[in-house]
Amino acid sequence: MPKKNNDTHEITRLLIRRADILSHAGLFNAAGQLLADIDTTMLTDDLTEYYFDTMRGIMQYEYEYLGNSDKLMSQRIDSMRHECISRVLAVSNPASYTHIVNKATQYIDRKETVKAIEHLENNIDKYSKGTRNYAILASLLAQAYYLEGNMPMRERYLILSAISDIRDCVKENTAIRELAELLYAKGDLDRANRYLKKSIADAYFYSARMRGAQTGRLIPVIDASYDATRREMSDKLKIYVGVISILAIILALAAFLILMQLRRLRKSHDKMAQATDELAKLYEEVRSANNDLEHLNNSLEESNRIKEEYVARFMNYCSVSISTLEQYQNSLNVLAQSGDKAALVKRIKSNRVVDNALREFYAMFDHAFLNIFPTFVDDFNNLLLPEYRVSVHEAEKQLNTELRTFALIRLGITDSSKIAQFLRCSITTIYTYRSKTRKRAISPDTFEDDAASIALI
Repeated sequence: MPKKNNDTHEITRLLIRRADILSHAGLFNAAGQLLADIDTTMLTDDLTEYYFDTMRGIMQYEYEYLGNSDKLMSQRIDSMRHECISRVLAVSNPASYTHIVNKATQYIDRKETVKAIEHLENNIDKYSKGTRNYAILASLLAQAYYLEGNMPMRERYLILSAISDIRDCVKENTAIRELAELLYAKGDLDRANRYLKKSIADAYFYSARMRGAQTGRLIPVIDASYDATRREMSDKLKIYVGVISILAIILALAAFLILMQLRRLRKSHDKMAQATDELAKLYEEVRSANNDLEHLNNSLEESNRIKEEYVARFMNYCSVSISTLEQYQNSLNVLAQSGDKAALVKRIKSNRVVDNALREFYAMFDHAFLNIFPTFVDDFNNLLLPEYRVSVHEAEKQLNTELRTFALIRLGITDSSKIAQFLRCSITTIYTYRSKTRKRAISPDTFEDDAASIALI
């Protein structure tokens, strides 16, 4: 007899379990008919708890399935669900999972969200993450926070519920569908679309018509928004492509203009470089001309100074010479008138007058030259080797024949015949002076040019 009772208990439990499975598949009438055939008065407390909790689940799923399509039927089913919750709470252990879930559901139905949140927060940590129990309690907490208006906490517990279902390999995951709705409301259409597709795939996996119908209501809405967003993005993309194309054209034109400008600048630079070269050449020519002009000015200044010095002295010399000739002529007239023919002949044959004239002429030349070139003797000696340097008496300011030769060269008289005529000696003597002195020079090849370049002070 006990064995028969045990068999009846197990059969009843299996029937209730079958009804629960049918309800998850959306076969509410078949599930309700199975439970209606069970005599509740013959059930033990644990089966009574299981029976009414399963009945509450069937009512819950059918209520969610109907939605707003039949308000009268929805109200009747919701009333039956409340009655089932009360029957479960009456027979279940307050510490049991079934009691915790139904009590939280009762608080939520009565809009006592603060109590529901407190009740669930106190009991959710009793269950491990990754279990079905934890996922359901987290889903109820998300619902309570939603009614409380706390959207961040609702999102948090929906995420925890979805994660727990995934870890527990549960496909009947309401949390992902509700997350899709939440993300859609936030405007995150990409994630909403992905979560919705995941929810649909799970519903089809275990043939849950109810979950498929619930998810199906969202598909047109999210797809429409997603398509609108895609169209908007496509329109924006077209605009961006157009703007980029225009910018590319502008950039190409700018690049072309810059290239043309660079070519112009390069040509201008080449012309400027050429002008700079020409200007540099012109500057060199001007500088050379200035140097030549300066050299010419110096030469003219030197020539003027020499002329001034010698003109004054030779005018004085000519005047004195004329006076001397006049005196000489007068002396000859006196001798001629006196009839002293011997004295006259002697006077005429005498060279004293000529020698005196030459001595005075050379003294005047030396004095004038050394006034113009006071350092000539020192500069001339600097051109000679030390052992061949010549010396003159500073007080007398007189040059010897060798120095007079190069003094004339310094004055620009380089013809040996003219120098010989000026110094009243032979051309051979002048050649000898020039050759001998050149051999005594430090730089024989440039000696005469160096002597001709001795500067004024």
